[in-house]
Amino acid sequence: MVKRVGRYVVFILIALYVTVVPSRGLADPIRCDLYVTFPDDDQIAIIDTFTGSVTDTIAVGDGPAGVTFSPNGAYAYVSNNYAGTISVINTASKTVETTINVNPNPDGVSVSPDGSLLYVGTWNAQGNSDVIQSVSTATNTLVASITSNSNPTESVFSPDGTRAYVSNWSTASVSVIDVANNTELTEISVGQGPDGIAITPDGSTVYVTTWFNKVSVIDTASNAETTTINVGMTPIDIVLSSDGSTAYVTNSGFNNNTGAVGSTVSVINTATNAITTTIATGVTPVGVAITPDDGTVYVANNDDASITVIDTTTTNTTSITLVGNGFGLAIKPGCASPPDAPQNVTATAGDSSAVIAWDPPASDGGESITSYTVTASNNAGTCTTNGSLTCEMQNLVNGTSYTFTITATNAIGEGPASNASQAIVPQETPAPTPTPTPTPIPELDPEVPGYTG
Repeated sequence: MVKRVGRYVVFILIALYVTVVPSRGLADPIRCDLYVTFPDDDQIAIIDTFTGSVTDTIAVGDGPAGVTFSPNGAYAYVSNNYAGTISVINTASKTVETTINVNPNPDGVSVSPDGSLLYVGTWNAQGNSDVIQSVSTATNTLVASITSNSNPTESVFSPDGTRAYVSNWSTASVSVIDVANNTELTEISVGQGPDGIAITPDGSTVYVTTWFNKVSVIDTASNAETTTINVGMTPIDIVLSSDGSTAYVTNSGFNNNTGAVGSTVSVINTATNAITTTIATGVTPVGVAITPDDGTVYVANNDDASITVIDTTTTNTTSITLVGNGFGLAIKPGCASPPDAPQNVTATAGDSSAVIAWDPPASDGGESITSYTVTASNNAGTCTTNGSLTCEMQNLVNGTSYTFTITATNAIGEGPASNASQAIVPQETPAPTPTPTPTPIPELDPEVPGYTG
């Protein structure tokens, strides 16, 4: 959905981006790679969400728009809208491994749950595109062109991978695709200009942004629109939390639709289909992504060279400043996080002391553990090691019962506390019992009478 002349204003990047600077207090509790497309630079940037800085840039085809990942995060797929290609990026080497030729004006891209198929939507200003292309990710070749309707843009697979749902922008409909047979089963009428699309984890409900200030809600059992939700001006993209309870919708604000406010994100409670809050963003928010822990939402603002960062707990925002305008974005699977809790904590009592031992966490969170911290009960203090799995606590009170918990820390932060150890009671070491001195036996003088030796 980039540079759709006649559909909305052409987006122009003002300069080649060179860095990313957090504007204030940026801190994500997990470290992810955020891939951002820059259509007029023919590149993507990789942003470390923990530091808010660009770690790499990768040259792709002309006019990169959509981006998505294989389920294991090994590959990223970028649709190059002007070039009519898909760039396949090896995320380990951060290089384009191959380029796939597809129909002109590829737009949205999505990968099946098993990672075997890539669906590519196509959009053009003439409205004469009517196929979704299916690509084998094993061979990076086209395996099918599936007829849908005019200007299929975005798509999403059902969780079991048997169905795909495709938004047809020019015909106000969503196509339901039989994935195994590469055929359209039916079309569902929705609001005008359907674009971004998402499905709940149980596969029961599909949410589709429609350009005239609404989100259409589809029941997948009946393949019918059940309701619409009024959101902000010209909604473009949508993402759901991992449990499907919350939707985040980018309201771009272009087209000057009446009756709504743009440059915002609408937050929707999917149980009630009601907006719980509206969050101000930068100018012309387009792409949106959410971290796997549901803690942070990222929004690409296409007209003010920034990314809005939303804390989903507080709805407070920070901003990553770009030199140039991002468009699509996606988070690579496999984010790093604080470690799990250490395991199997034991304690051995001493005199005013205890020796605590433990096993490492089941997961280090994707970053090496740098330290462990032991905390004693009764506010008796802490003990820290630089990776050692034992620690001696001093200055405990003899005769007092103590337990101990352990936390592990990596570059991302401190993880949760372990289960407490068994209770121990330090005791004063008793003084050793002195060894009795034997009584010497006098020797007899051989000159003394009675000597018999």
